[in-house]
Amino acid sequence: MGASPSHVPACPPPRAQLHPAPHVRTRLPPCPPPSSSSAAAYKYATADAASPTSAARMDGGAATDAEELRADFLRVLRGRRSDEVELSVEPAKPVENPLYQDANPPSFSEEMQSCPKENIENLKELIKEENVYLITEKGEQGRLPLLIISLKEDIVRKRPAVVFLHSTRKCKEWLRPLLEAYASRGYIAVAVDSRYHGERASSLTTYSEALVSSWKKGDTMPFIFDTVWDLIKLADYLTKREDIDPSRIGITGESLGG
Repeated sequence: MGASPSHVPACPPPRAQLHPAPHVRTRLPPCPPPSSSSAAAYKYATADAASPTSAARMDGGAATDAEELRADFLRVLRGRRSDEVELSVEPAKPVENPLYQDANPPSFSEEMQSCPKENIENLKELIKEENVYLITEKGEQGRLPLLIISLKEDIVRKRPAVVFLHSTRKCKEWLRPLLEAYASRGYIAVAVDSRYHGERASSLTTYSEALVSSWKKGDTMPFIFDTVWDLIKLADYLTKREDIDPSRIGITGESLGG
């Protein structure tokens, strides 16, 4: 007995519509403009509200201007800082016993050692090492330790720079194989201690305690926000150096630093 017309299933679209040809590039539709309720529900982490212009753009569904977005984000960062200070540089000494917040601290990384580098026989003798602190704000965590590795040169010239961020419970010294490898290829390689790590830690539980404090009290931002603040200040410092090309500064990281 044949099915009645009301029970006949709709014909599927042609296979070509289900599976576009490989050479056809599909585009996702633009996100719908946020509703007034969703825009109103968004709150900043500080008392600063979004600028009227930004709110108007959101309500109108237009793309937020990059400069306004950056200004809004900086207000969030500054609203959670201890008193700001003028960026300054202080000398530091090499760290003899780096602090790793692991029960069994690592001593070797095959991945780090495998980074491509120039075959320079006396590379260790040609390396220039700098240890400095950047003072980015008041308070214990306002001192940003830097390890900078480059090749010695008789004439100062502007070279490209790469900033490296370490993984959880590690420190800037962990990245030394990468720094030396990139330095051998002509880069100025820079590593920092993330907040509550390395020289910015005092025990094996410093980072864990900071996380708990952040979740319970909201008094710290040990994840992205604090890192962004430090990197903004680092960029201010690097772009003013005579030996770094400000238009050729890159950044990369491992795990937490990525």
